Amino acid sequence: MAETFISIALFFGLVFIGMAILSIRDLRKRRQGQLLRELRPLAEQIAEIRDESIFMIQQLELAYNRKPSAKPEAISFLLTIIDYYRRLAELASNTSPSQSDILNLANESDQYIREHKAKGIYIPQQARKLADLLHRRDTENKKNQE
Repeated sequence: MAETFISIALFFGLVFIGMAILSIRDLRKRRQGQLLRELRPLAEQIAEIRDESIFMIQQLELAYNRKPSAKPEAISFLLTIIDYYRRLAELASNTSPSQSDILNLANESDQYIREHKAKGIYIPQQARKLADLLHRRDTENKKNQE
């Protein structure tokens, strides 16, 4: 009887150790992926935000135009979100966008998303990331000019 309990305890101990090792490996891989993304050139990261915004515009327009809804107010919020993505793509495409315009977009879209409880919309995070990338690019350019 005692041998059975010891066997069961060893089995669960090994399962727990295996799960811990796998989770550590996954965390390490995720961290390495984030570091690799952050080490890419700033222009490439800005272009990625622009491309993601354009892709989301296309996908949301397809969803909006797919089938007329019996309740148009149920999907009317999509037009506003599409407009936010257009503004974000425009700002990411611009060679020297204003930091205040980007932060205004982030705050405005964040408030709208909270009010409408929209899920899976990352405009505020992307806009803040764009503002950070542009700030880093500007400081690098100033350092290179000096």
